[in-house]
Amino acid sequence: MLRKSKGSILVTTVIIFSIVIILAMTSIGVSYNNLSIFNLDYKDETLKQHSYGAMEVVHSNILREVNLIKEYAIDEDDFYTSFSGLSFINNIKDISKCKIKNVIVSIPSRISINKEEKSVDFEILITIKDGSYTKKLKSKVKILNPFNEDLSIDDKTDIVKLYNYKES
Repeated sequence: MLRKSKGSILVTTVIIFSIVIILAMTSIGVSYNNLSIFNLDYKDETLKQHSYGAMEVVHSNILREVNLIKEYAIDEDDFYTSFSGLSFINNIKDISKCKIKNVIVSIPSRISINKEEKSVDFEILITIKDGSYTKKLKSKVKILNPFNEDLSIDDKTDIVKLYNYKES
């Protein structure tokens, strides 16, 4: 009787070990996939935070340049012509002082002067690359003309407006 039960014990043991190995491999696969998804989410969030940080640096550059233009502009036409030069564009794109790496700041469209609304409009595109991952943040900028008498007190103190943030 012992000889007949040795075969069934062996088969039962092999089946139990197979089930345990299948469960262990499945658990390892699930944890590996969860770790990969977590790493992708972490990388996305890190790049997103860096792009918003770069946008804040560009925003402060725009504020600095607009304050300089506002200080030295004589009239409304002088204010508008100050935005047509390359020095304005190069100065607002300069983010070399911050420690964010692999950042490209560009202005994809022309700087348009809207004399009816008495404003200057353009877009800013921030592109951050980290290996094969890329994050883009696009924002519109509106600079109100401080020589406009119709501006409210709040608008005269805050003439630079960023809006319509789009991530991709």
